[in-house]
Amino acid sequence: MMPIFLVLRATLWSVMIALCLATVYQAYGLIRPFWLIPGIINTALTLGLFFHKPTRNLFLGQYLRLGPARYFIPSAIILSLCLLAIYLSRLHGTVPTTKSSPWNPYLLATVFWIPIVEESIFRVLIGGYFRRYLGGLMIGSYFSAVTFALCHAMPKIADIMSFTIAVPIGTFFLGLACEALLIKSGSLWPPTVLHGTCNLTGILFLNFDSRWLHWLKPLYL
Repeated sequence: MMPIFLVLRATLWSVMIALCLATVYQAYGLIRPFWLIPGIINTALTLGLFFHKPTRNLFLGQYLRLGPARYFIPSAIILSLCLLAIYLSRLHGTVPTTKSSPWNPYLLATVFWIPIVEESIFRVLIGGYFRRYLGGLMIGSYFSAVTFALCHAMPKIADIMSFTIAVPIGTFFLGLACEALLIKSGSLWPPTVLHGTCNLTGILFLNFDSRWLHWLKPLYL
């Protein structure tokens, strides 16, 4: 059984990492668009991984390989279910939508750029730390997913002091799924594609039936 103090330390590290990243991310209040600051910070951190020789060798020797095709099936299933849900829901009632250009910078960032750098940071750097520190894949992946979800909740110090931190359940399960894909495939591409696909579903719902964003909102609160 894992010592309780080790779990408590891992929990503290998870909260502190999420708080530090979220605090820096929240500079988006000063700079627009809101996704630019997190993207730049995570890109800088990802590039920094290549200055660390062991991590660079891990990227070049393993993580940048495509990996077996079967590990991309979850992404295909999620995209198919999203399109099916839109098709079925559009058969009933008025469909509210918010049209956006297919080349909108937000679309390109959230589907391509952001997943690449976030998966590099949360799966390789933060996830790798927890898996080594806690001495197990399952418990390490759990704390990696918790950190990933907490960071997306944008916690503030006041939230921590008042014990009102929330973990968005949808983001948490996405983190767990990405951890599993990384460990099983040995490649960073399957979790990156899954991450980008999940982001894409939000854009598809926005453009073709925005009711789904309301229906699925509890997953991301």
